[in-house]
Amino acid sequence: MNRFAKSGTGKIVTKMLPAMFLMSAAAFGVYTLACGFGFGSLAGFLLGFVYVSFCMYYLSATVERAVDMEKKRAEKSMLRCYLLRAAGLFLLCFAGYSTGLFDPITVLPAQFFPRLTLSADALLGINHFGKE
Repeated sequence: MNRFAKSGTGKIVTKMLPAMFLMSAAAFGVYTLACGFGFGSLAGFLLGFVYVSFCMYYLSATVERAVDMEKKRAEKSMLRCYLLRAAGLFLLCFAGYSTGLFDPITVLPAQFFPRLTLSADALLGINHFGKE
């Protein structure tokens, strides 16, 4: 993953992580004010942030590889990536429900943070892509 972090899309994902972490912290603060503090909710927000960070790196690496593939193989690769990420999220939430070690509901908000980060960057005029 170190080689990937230095590639084009890897750099973009790495630049998004601080903003996504701040959104996780803000969401945890709002959740704490609304529902009260709990270590399960803290663990859920942290797991959600870690999981969505991993998913963004995995998606970006898959997109980079798919660019060099023929169309049919690239489509299968992207479908596999999507299905693995969705299955991983389902298993993560299922683990939270079945063990009770963390609140699975708090894992879900982090899944919106990459899109929110890119939207905010576009509105603020931040250009991670290096193009004019």
